[in-house]
This record gives sequence, structure tokens and C-alpha cells, in this order.
Amino acid sequence: VNAVSEELLQIGISSACGEAFVPYASSSYSRPEGLRGSELADNTDCQPNTSIPNASLFLQVHTDTGYASDENAVQNDTVVDQSASLLAFRTDCEPNSTLNFDALLLGGFLCHPCLPDNCDVQDGGRCQNIQWSGYTCDNEIHLDLRPGFSGTEPGDWQVDPTSGLELLDLGRTYHLVVNSPSAPVHVASEGEPVTQAIDVGTLIFTMVDPVPDAVVGPSGLVLPISVIQTTTSTTSVTTSTTTSSFTSDTVTIS
Repeated sequence: VNAVSEELLQIGISSACGEAFVPYASSSYSRPEGLRGSELADNTDCQPNTSIPNASLFLQVHTDTGYASDENAVQNDTVVDQSASLLAFRTDCEPNSTLNFDALLLGGFLCHPCLPDNCDVQDGGRCQNIQWSGYTCDNEIHLDLRPGFSGTEPGDWQVDPTSGLELLDLGRTYHLVVNSPSAPVHVASEGEPVTQAIDVGTLIFTMVDPVPDAVVGPSGLVLPISVIQTTTSTTSVTTSTTTSSFTSDTVTIS
């Protein structure tokens, strides 16, 4: 899903249904007489329950002390409370906490330690909040072909985040969301494809042997892929053409 352009790019079916589809409507259902056809308009016996279990809770948010307040900060969606950023440091997530979860969402947090991580179901992604705008998943990269370009040059492509496919973690699974009509790309390892080629959709690949090292388009290399492997003493960064080793006091490149 491209939230910015409001596009659904791909729907993936993980497995076939084990049983035949059962319609939601029951064949034996019969609408009550008072709700059939034109009789609905003449039905005066319907008396909805207008009582409120706790009126104080309703008044708290529906009068001038809540969402109906005349204050500009309440009614103007462009006004934000900068102090809401302090909610980012709240970790008291237990049910009896004083943390107001409604305020948390209204404060621009769709990703927070006290909220379910929507990226976790995406092959173990971790969400990163963008206050009042949404969130990103750290294992999702977007690759778009710039309008009016053919994709034959590296500059024809736009990558988000700009770090692209640099310093990926070994063993993790990544989602490359592609939007490049008529210019299919695929993920490769040492020149051999490890995914199918698509022009619109999502390429899912895991950083395991054979370790992916490039995104390839119709005219060759689109993006290099590098991997970072961390141990207790050494961090190594590898791409398809260069290997660099870093220690605490020396840098060698071969």
C-alpha cells in the first residue's frame, strides 16, 4: 500500500482457504415484518434506548470541554501541541496506568511502545513513528521510477528512505515496494535473480545465502545492496564490489 498516493499496489494470497466459502447471509434468514419494504417508513413502534450508561463520560468529550470545544486548537486540524512529543517517552503501558491512550493517538503516535507494532506482522519489521503523519517500517523500502524517465539510468529512480538498501541486517526479511510501470526490476545475487521481476508490487527477500547484492532493472544495476553484520568486536560492511572492515581504532579497505 502506498499511503501517500492512496494506492493498493499488491494483494498477496499466502495460502488457499481450507474450506469452501460460506456466504455471510443465511439462506434461512427472514426480515421481521416491520422491516419489510415500505412498512419500515410506517413503523412507529421502534423506540431506541436513549439512556447513556455514564453521562459524565459522554459530556467529557462531547461538550465544550472536549471535541466540541470552541478553542481553535481543538477545531483546527493544522494546530498541534508540541508538548505531545513528550508522550514518546512514556513506557507505563499497564492497564491501570495514568497514560491516556486517546491522547496518545491524538498526539500523533501510531507507533509507540504502548501500542501494537503494525510492522511486526510484516516479517518482523519495527515501526518508527512520524508524529502526526503516520509511521514507517524499518524493513520496508520504496522504489519509484521518476515520472517521464525510462529507468535506464540510476538517476531515473527515487528511493525512500534515501539510505535505500544500504547496511541491511543478515537474516532479516525486507519488503521492496516497487512502482515502476513498464520497467520491471528484480533482486539478484551475483548476477542471478533471487526474486521475480515486477514493475508494480512488492518484492520480498531475505538476507541469507545467496545474499542479495543488487536490484536490477531492464538496463542493468538500479541499486546496490549492502549488508551489515555485527559481532561483539567487529562490524563488517559488504557490497557486491567492496568489503570494508572497521575496528575501534583502524580502518582498512581492500
